[in-house]
Amino acid sequence: MRSAPRFLRPLREFLLLERSERTIRAYTAEQHGRVRSHCEAATRRLDAARQLAEPVVASEVLREAIAHLLWAKEASGSADAPACVARRDLVGWLPEPEPEGGRPTVTPAELQLVRAALQADDKLYFDRLALETAEATRMALERTASSLRGGIEARTVAFVRGTRWGRLAGCFLLVLCVAYHFAARFVIPVNVALGKPVSASSYRVNPPDGHELVDGSFPTSYGIHTSNEDSPRVTIDLEDVYRIATVKVYNRGDGWQDEGLPIVVEISLDGAAYSTLARRDTHFDRRPPWVIEARSAEARYVRLRAAVSGSYLALSQVEVFGKK
Repeated sequence: MRSAPRFLRPLREFLLLERSERTIRAYTAEQHGRVRSHCEAATRRLDAARQLAEPVVASEVLREAIAHLLWAKEASGSADAPACVARRDLVGWLPEPEPEGGRPTVTPAELQLVRAALQADDKLYFDRLALETAEATRMALERTASSLRGGIEARTVAFVRGTRWGRLAGCFLLVLCVAYHFAARFVIPVNVALGKPVSASSYRVNPPDGHELVDGSFPTSYGIHTSNEDSPRVTIDLEDVYRIATVKVYNRGDGWQDEGLPIVVEISLDGAAYSTLARRDTHFDRRPPWVIEARSAEARYVRLRAAVSGSYLALSQVEVFGKK
């Protein structure tokens, strides 16, 4: 199998954790136990030190955390590493950290402070430091502990595999989400009439003034009601030209649904010349609505008109599904 391109290797390792699993599998059972025990001890001390305000006390705890991490690092490097190494002799296991990902970086000056703290035999070493040096030492110890903890593999194979499947599942869901939004934007028709301007030939009551017809609220009565007139009509301006897939017309929901029939749905590009898209002579309701297949007809204006003189138009909601 060909290896991944160099620039993809960090991403591959993040997702698959192959190097981590190989490292864990190379441990002996005793070695893995020592690594985990020291890492857990270091983590407890690191967490506790972060809660302490006093730099001298925090530094004492952080120094012990670093010692446990260096013991873990020594154990992870060799199954034959001695179990008990003096703290001052651990300095040789203190690497020069390199910037990597989001891990803390440690400067040479900070490493000097850490080395001095690890090698100190004086029980009052931190107490004798000047306040400014004590604060700098605490910061150096904490950053070094955080950096070391990120470089020691103490997880189990089962945990690594669970993390791998969790990350893969998360990436899969992310891809699905991106694909859905892409489809919704460029492929799947959406209600392009939602919130668009509405004008009517007349208004029997005000409010509603027409905007309720396209606000997505589906009122139980009606969203618009014209007066009785020769050609009652309502026009929706989509404010751009769309390829229309379907038009859904929801009748009033409080009765008298057939008084406005027949109803004609017309479309136009310029608002002057209209062509008939569909005509309804028979009863339809609010649920289910009248659904018209437009077959990608292009339109900017959608007009609904009562085809009988002297009638009125009363509807609950209109949806126009289309895309650019």
